[in-house]
Amino acid sequence: MTSHEPVPASTSATPRKPATEQFAPVAADYALFSYHVAGPDLAPMLAAGEMTGEERVLDIGSGPGPTALPFAPAAREVVASDPTEAMLDQGLRLARERGLENVRFECTGAESLPFAADTFDRVTSRQSAHHYEDIEAAMREVARVLRPEGRFVLIDTVAPEDE
Repeated sequence: MTSHEPVPASTSATPRKPATEQFAPVAADYALFSYHVAGPDLAPMLAAGEMTGEERVLDIGSGPGPTALPFAPAAREVVASDPTEAMLDQGLRLARERGLENVRFECTGAESLPFAADTFDRVTSRQSAHHYEDIEAAMREVARVLRPEGRFVLIDTVAPEDE
């Protein structure tokens, strides 16, 4: 796994902990959190991916893989990315338990992805965008790594506060 220094958060009235500090202590519990494992948004997200089995998928803000792992059986390769190493460790454990050999884990923030341009056929982000340090930088990175005919599937229910 690669290391990544978080991008400094923008100034706001309510400072928040970086995702790495917030999620590392609860990674094992989070891996079992029922909403993320089988929430009502997962099936529509998988359907929106319109998978054929040949796709390379990048899941941003993957945590322990509750989106990346369900995409894996329908993809050629899945890269689960998250800035929190402890979350990715849980995802690796779950992938091994499920016998998923086409998933790899990259420790990186959404704002500076270590992948070449036009690398992925699908990019997913499920219930994680509200944790990004810089949403605009993250969206530029999605556009950069997504192939021209690719598909970006985003689900998030929390909007960042206006500055």
